[in-house]
Amino acid sequence: MKTCGNRDRYSAFGCPLPTRRGRNSSQVAHPFASSTLRHLLFAIRETAAADNSPEPGRQYLRDTFGQGYWGLRERFISLLEWLAQLGNAAGMEEWHTDSEAARFLLGRLRNDHA
Repeated sequence: MKTCGNRDRYSAFGCPLPTRRGRNSSQVAHPFASSTLRHLLFAIRETAAADNSPEPGRQYLRDTFGQGYWGLRERFISLLEWLAQLGNAAGMEEWHTDSEAARFLLGRLRNDHA
């Protein structure tokens, strides 16, 4: 068996797994933390938590992106179209609730005006 130092956690290939990084171990945020997709997924979660009322999700996006919301709105719509279809894909049944919330949020964003 291959040994890799004093580490007690190994992957299936015998190499050490990377140690988990805590929130305070790095000053640099992970790129996903500020990504459009991450914020959109959270807006879907807010919509689902509000019994599929899209207002909390839309408000989260507007508050998060400020005036930049209007420039990103078409990107949000494109991503929501894709996410809304996930619940219908084979093997993705666990996405049904979230894809339904994505459909409601999609409709609200399509009809959003200044």
